Amino acid sequence: MDIKFNWTGNPNADDKKVVENEIYGIIQDRDIKPCHPGAISVPLGIYGSLDNRLEGSAKCQCGKTLISFKGDNRASHLVFTENE
Repeated sequence: MDIKFNWTGNPNADDKKVVENEIYGIIQDRDIKPCHPGAISVPLGIYGSLDNRLEGSAKCQCGKTLISFKGDNRASHLVFTENE
């Protein structure tokens, strides 16, 4: 499955890798599939006074949100919300 991550903010390189791996695994484990062919787009935002908060979603090429998530910058406490 092709997943393209697009970051805003200033994530730490190590945090970025951990978060991308966690999100990729969740998308695979939950068997989330786009409704149209092509890569899943994952816009991610890092924010907060310590750059320690994360929000994002996985979207189909048509723009439909497949799953949303928020949590901390190390992906140790991510909350996922699947969209139908």
